[in-house]
Amino acid sequence: MQEEEREKKHLVNDYLRPNHMLKYFGGFSALSMPELQKALHSVIGCDKRGKPDMYALVDQKLIALEHFEFDASAMTRKGMKGKKQEALLQQTIDSALPEEFTADVLRYDLSFENWVKNFEKCFSEHYGKIGTYWDALEKKLGSELPQSRVMGFFVENQYSPFVYMDDGISELPYICTRQFLDYFRDKKDVDFILFGTYCAGVPQLFYLDHQYSMPYQEAVDLFTTQDPPVLVALNETTLYGSCAFLPSDLLPDSDIE
Repeated sequence: MQEEEREKKHLVNDYLRPNHMLKYFGGFSALSMPELQKALHSVIGCDKRGKPDMYALVDQKLIALEHFEFDASAMTRKGMKGKKQEALLQQTIDSALPEEFTADVLRYDLSFENWVKNFEKCFSEHYGKIGTYWDALEKKLGSELPQSRVMGFFVENQYSPFVYMDDGISELPYICTRQFLDYFRDKKDVDFILFGTYCAGVPQLFYLDHQYSMPYQEAVDLFTTQDPPVLVALNETTLYGSCAFLPSDLLPDSDIE
């Protein structure tokens, strides 16, 4: 596979095709829903060379999309320990029958501290290159460069941890934590985020931006001293069942076909 097609095909084949329903937090301000639909259907992969992973030209607007992954495992010089285990688990998911309820164990330690640290490290590394991304696209597009431009991050935490809170166990996407909201608040050079994760066993994309995101009062504080959330186990057990945490009234579906 050509380098410039890898991230595009991952987004399309692993998220958009299996599940074309987008979840979002009440609205869109960085770009309209039709613009996002058009962008996702016309996205062009880039060879890196200082460029973002993908971009689209929609209605005289340049929409760039940069991808990174993170998890809650320990970071080593070779990266996050969980990524190798997640690749093995993906093979199990792909081979399971659709009607089966499947359980498997990812054999690496998780912590909220690593979750926060890994997200902020990855985000910061890509955020610091945004100026370079725009310069490279300007050089690539030349006279085709629109005046209006929007930067999006495709952020992926493929398997959200299961946590115990409010007398139950559920998956907790990182975008539903106060730690995420506090960090993202002043990152104004990123206009929107597409967050990819497995939710109830299904690959799911969430849209959020600086105006529309999880209400702060509803978000989970990972480090609160009053009834704190608790990881179900240090060795994460991933179940392909229900995802009870995300309230349907806050996150309506929108068809992105």
